[in-house]
Amino acid sequence: METPGRKANEVDLQLIVRLLVRDAWIPLLLSLFAGMLAYIYIRYTSEKYESTATLKIDLSSAQEAISGGALVAPGPSYEQAVAEIQVMRSRELNAKVVSRLGLQISFQERGTFKNTDIYQKEQFLVEIDSASFQHFDRPIELDFTGPTSFELRVNGPDKEVVQGRFGKQLNLGGSLLTLRPKVGFRFQPSSAAYCFTVHSLNSRAADLLSRLQITPTAAASLVMVTFQDGVDRRAADVANMLGTVYLEDERSIRRKSLDQTLAFLDTLLMRVKEEYDISEKALKGYQTANIDKLASTIKAVETPTTSPDESIKMAAKLKSAALELDGLEAYLRRFELSDDPKKINFAPLVQPFAVEQLRVAVDQLNNLLVQRSLLLEKAAGKLPQLRNLELTIEKQIVIINAAVQEDRSRVRQARAQFEAQRQTTRKTLTEEPGIRRDLEVYERAFQTNSATYFRLNDRRYEARIAKAAVVSRSRFVERAVPAAEPVSPKKNVILYSAPAIGLIIGLLLIVLKELTRQTMADRRELESLSSVPVIAEIVRSSKAPQGLVLEVLTEPKSAMTESFRSLRANLQFVGGVGEGPRVISITSTVSGEGKSFVSVNLAATLTLIKKRVLLVDLDLRK
Repeated sequence: METPGRKANEVDLQLIVRLLVRDAWIPLLLSLFAGMLAYIYIRYTSEKYESTATLKIDLSSAQEAISGGALVAPGPSYEQAVAEIQVMRSRELNAKVVSRLGLQISFQERGTFKNTDIYQKEQFLVEIDSASFQHFDRPIELDFTGPTSFELRVNGPDKEVVQGRFGKQLNLGGSLLTLRPKVGFRFQPSSAAYCFTVHSLNSRAADLLSRLQITPTAAASLVMVTFQDGVDRRAADVANMLGTVYLEDERSIRRKSLDQTLAFLDTLLMRVKEEYDISEKALKGYQTANIDKLASTIKAVETPTTSPDESIKMAAKLKSAALELDGLEAYLRRFELSDDPKKINFAPLVQPFAVEQLRVAVDQLNNLLVQRSLLLEKAAGKLPQLRNLELTIEKQIVIINAAVQEDRSRVRQARAQFEAQRQTTRKTLTEEPGIRRDLEVYERAFQTNSATYFRLNDRRYEARIAKAAVVSRSRFVERAVPAAEPVSPKKNVILYSAPAIGLIIGLLLIVLKELTRQTMADRRELESLSSVPVIAEIVRSSKAPQGLVLEVLTEPKSAMTESFRSLRANLQFVGGVGEGPRVISITSTVSGEGKSFVSVNLAATLTLIKKRVLLVDLDLRK
């Protein structure tokens, strides 16, 4: 049902304006309050800076795919990049970052409301005895009492105060520590209040991990290392140091592989050196014993098919190849995967006789073992990548076994041909004196062992040069730099949005107040909702006395008294000119709205113009 004053769907703009004017203090007050809260939050909330370093990581040593009996290296994949990220997030690498940057001890300048974190600006050093230190992760207050003296106290229920001097060890509640001044330290009493915290290596590394974010890019081989910290310089240093430690760790693992090769070559050299010394001694002894007879057999007899030098080189090559194959087969027989990531059982590097695929397969096996070790440093259990990697290693072992057998078969064939040539040579020497044949045997044995020894020695020097020249194939693409602005808190966003939010909430409260209001706000609203005319408004001052008071008699010149006179005058014209109503009923929606007050004062106003008035109380509920 539509009210006479306005249509059902009509928006009363005047009413909205009146509401806004009347309750404008609500959104303004909330906006001011929200702005104050935003300022307090920005003023006393620690700022967070974020720095990002970009690395190009080497994925060429990752898993190898086997296709058609040939080894094919796949391109970089997202899974391989994730595996490298797990290595970078390992507790061991982050502990190295903490140690390199000296983050186990953090320093602050004590202030009135909060402490100011200082990084690489402290003018003193703290040395602790980690074996006896007990106050890890607890703030220790430091107050300088002089140029070389200070006081220490540990925050807690029992603040033990300890006097100390620079360079002298002191005992703070069972913890031994020493303070030393840096170069250029100056005692300033006005700002000599500091606080430092000694963190355990594990807790500090865990704290770094909680604020570290490492994400691969779409190129997979590019990794972004992002670190967040309250000091801009420290955020950049941690991101850069983590990349540096990762690159150094990669080089260290490659050097371990070459160390295994050097140990293998040293073992072979010892065996060959013994045979070399024995053959040299035997040759010299034979020459000394038969020096006179040798004068007639100075010239050496060449073989029908090859020269003596070529035969010696071939014998040395066959012997060296056989030794390397024996060592590789021994390694394969005792090969097993270790659960210790620091223990890598590298395969010895070999120089195959004829099957070049054998050397490639051994190199790829060592690369797979390196990647498995890196995964084990991060993995707490069996990761899918780790299991797939172990399956690939098993397949690689099978391939190496097959290549070893093939190469050994080629060695046997070459040895058979070589022996056939030697048999031919022996036939030609049967007619020569026995002394000449014996000399040929001693010389060949000595030259064969000599060639084998020097060949293995050359291989050893090559391995040492390769170890010294090891470089990481990963590198920095872009180093982190200190951020110019903090990422948190966003000062401009908070300062502008907080008052706006307070203003919006205030407007919503006005709307809610209006929707839940069950009374008339003013005369205009009443006239808009009803066809009954309003003949008067009773203005009551906030200073008026409470209770049933004859205001028209006690305050005849007040605005309220004038309101009752206006009501009296208007009532005289209701129902006819000059007559007025004979019976007036005064009612309200709820009790306490002023029925009795209006009735008494209206009756008193009518009596002032010589009207006879009978006032009857008809409130039967009371």
